[in-house]
Amino acid sequence: TTGESLKTADDIVTFKFAVRSIAKRFGLYATFMPKPRMDVAGSGMHMNLKLMKDGKNVFRNEDGSASEEAYAFAAGIIKHAQALVAIGNPTVNSYKRLFGGHEAPCTISWSSKGERAFVKIDSDMEDTKVELRFPDGSANPYLLLACSIKAGLDGIKNKLEIGAECKTASDYAAAPLLPENLSEAIKALNADELLINTLEQIFAEKLKSLICEEPIVLSNASVFDMLGYIKTYNTGAENYLRTMKDFTDRILPQELHDIFYSIITKNAQLGIDALSINKVMTNLIPTFNVQLANK
Repeated sequence: TTGESLKTADDIVTFKFAVRSIAKRFGLYATFMPKPRMDVAGSGMHMNLKLMKDGKNVFRNEDGSASEEAYAFAAGIIKHAQALVAIGNPTVNSYKRLFGGHEAPCTISWSSKGERAFVKIDSDMEDTKVELRFPDGSANPYLLLACSIKAGLDGIKNKLEIGAECKTASDYAAAPLLPENLSEAIKALNADELLINTLEQIFAEKLKSLICEEPIVLSNASVFDMLGYIKTYNTGAENYLRTMKDFTDRILPQELHDIFYSIITKNAQLGIDALSINKVMTNLIPTFNVQLANK
């Protein structure tokens, strides 16, 4: 989608609602989970930003190159990177995507060509944009755009220098790491005065009181992640059973698969609704997580 920031956020929310509604008609569930499986690339939500003034792109010089404002804007994003990931990557599973390989950004870095950068300054024959490569589909687009624009404008206002471009693997290896989990990201956001003020008092106070309890971190997508993202709404136990069977077939080792699936099946046969089954399985998360971690 292309347009002003508020319309773009509206379009993103509308798109996700439409996709989920259509999927539901066919007995499916559409999820924007960042990293459901470790053996395939995650689901990102890259955003391309540009500032317009009097109908012209502020990020683009007359000769087609990126302007000083483009670099300063990107420098502002870099400056507030650790706090921004709490907005752009707001779930526990988000960090399995960022640190799960497949070219997802895990460092505070920028590039004009590389696909592993946190920020990419993209200037071609037609346009010049600052691409945010870190967000994923679980992000609130309204908060993400507001905070990203505020961070970028901070860079322009203070004429920040962006630093050296990452061009090689060794450059990325030397770059600072992003927060490795949601708890670290929230702490960074709480310490970022500019973004906290952008979120306004009511939201900021709620955020400061938030205690992030993370599940056991596994190398694979955990049972906690899957149960958290397989939302059942009014799909009923039958559809929930089908969805969870697919999950158990793909993810769990055989000995855990049999236990897991038998519990789901038994509850479904008893006529227990999907939301209650989900609750039952969620209560078993610590047991399954520990067994998976020991594999």
